[in-house]
Amino acid sequence: MKEISVPGHVRRMRLEERVCPVCGQAFPGTKRQRYCGASCERRAYYARHADELKARHHERYHQQKGQPAGEAPPGPRQNQVDCRAQTV
Repeated sequence: MKEISVPGHVRRMRLEERVCPVCGQAFPGTKRQRYCGASCERRAYYARHADELKARHHERYHQQKGQPAGEAPPGPRQNQVDCRAQTV
Protein backbone atom coordinates (compact mmCIF):
# COMPACT_ATOMS: atom_id res chain seq x y z
CA MET A 1 0.00 0.00 0.00
CA LYS A 2 1.06 3.52 -0.72
CA GLU A 3 0.72 6.05 2.06
CA ILE A 4 -0.04 9.68 1.26
CA SER A 5 0.45 12.23 3.98
CA VAL A 6 -2.19 14.89 4.15
CA PRO A 7 -2.15 17.39 7.02
CA GLY A 8 -4.08 15.78 9.86
CA HIS A 9 -4.18 12.16 8.67
CA VAL A 10 -2.52 9.51 6.54
CA ARG A 11 -4.36 8.02 3.60
CA ARG A 12 -3.50 4.53 2.39
CA MET A 13 -4.07 3.73 -1.27
CA ARG A 14 -3.96 0.23 -2.68
CA LEU A 15 -1.46 -0.22 -5.51
CA GLU A 16 -2.15 -2.69 -8.29
CA GLU A 17 -0.13 -3.83 -11.26
CA ARG A 18 -1.12 -1.61 -14.20
CA VAL A 19 0.03 -1.44 -17.83
CA CYS A 20 0.55 1.91 -19.55
CA PRO A 21 -1.55 2.07 -22.77
CA VAL A 22 1.02 4.36 -24.45
CA CYS A 23 4.34 2.58 -23.90
CA GLY A 24 3.16 -0.83 -22.63
CA GLN A 25 5.31 -0.65 -19.49
CA ALA A 26 4.02 -2.35 -16.33
CA PHE A 27 3.97 -0.13 -13.23
CA PRO A 28 2.43 -0.15 -9.73
CA GLY A 29 -0.42 2.33 -9.81
CA THR A 30 -3.57 3.32 -8.01
CA LYS A 31 -7.01 2.37 -9.25
CA ARG A 32 -7.49 5.59 -11.21
CA GLN A 33 -3.95 5.92 -12.57
CA ARG A 34 -3.78 5.09 -16.28
CA TYR A 35 -0.30 6.13 -17.39
CA CYS A 36 3.13 5.26 -16.02
CA GLY A 37 4.27 8.88 -15.91
CA ALA A 38 3.74 12.44 -17.04
CA SER A 39 5.43 11.98 -20.42
CA CYS A 40 3.05 9.17 -21.43
CA GLU A 41 0.10 11.21 -20.16
CA ARG A 42 1.17 14.13 -22.38
CA ARG A 43 1.64 11.84 -25.38
CA ALA A 44 -1.85 10.42 -24.94
CA TYR A 45 -3.35 13.92 -24.61
CA TYR A 46 -1.57 15.04 -27.79
CA ALA A 47 -2.76 11.94 -29.66
CA ARG A 48 -6.37 12.68 -28.64
CA HIS A 49 -6.21 16.41 -29.50
CA ALA A 50 -3.61 16.53 -32.31
CA ASP A 51 -5.75 18.31 -34.92
CA GLU A 52 -6.92 21.00 -32.50
CA LEU A 53 -3.40 21.63 -31.16
CA LYS A 54 -1.87 21.81 -34.65
CA ALA A 55 -4.55 24.27 -35.81
CA ARG A 56 -3.99 26.45 -32.72
CA HIS A 57 -0.22 26.39 -33.26
CA HIS A 58 -0.67 27.24 -36.96
CA GLU A 59 -2.95 30.18 -36.11
CA ARG A 60 -0.54 31.51 -33.45
CA TYR A 61 2.38 31.29 -35.91
CA HIS A 62 0.54 33.37 -38.51
CA GLN A 63 -0.50 35.94 -35.91
CA GLN A 64 3.15 36.42 -34.97
CA LYS A 65 4.15 36.73 -38.63
CA GLY A 66 1.41 39.27 -39.26
CA GLN A 67 -0.37 37.48 -42.08
CA PRO A 68 -3.72 35.70 -42.06
CA ALA A 69 -3.72 31.91 -41.75
CA GLY A 70 -3.98 30.12 -45.08
CA GLU A 71 -2.42 32.98 -47.05
CA ALA A 72 0.92 32.23 -48.68
CA PRO A 73 3.88 34.39 -47.72
CA PRO A 74 4.93 36.94 -50.34
CA GLY A 75 7.19 35.59 -53.06
CA PRO A 76 10.54 37.04 -54.18
CA ARG A 77 10.61 40.75 -54.89
CA GLN A 78 10.11 41.82 -58.49
CA ASN A 79 13.15 44.09 -58.61
CA GLN A 80 15.43 41.47 -57.08
CA VAL A 81 18.00 40.10 -59.54
CA ASP A 82 18.59 36.39 -59.66
CA CYS A 83 22.35 35.92 -59.91
CA ARG A 84 22.03 32.36 -61.19
CA ALA A 85 20.06 33.46 -64.26
CA GLN A 86 22.77 35.84 -65.53
CA THR A 87 25.24 34.54 -68.08
CA VAL A 88 28.72 35.91 -68.51
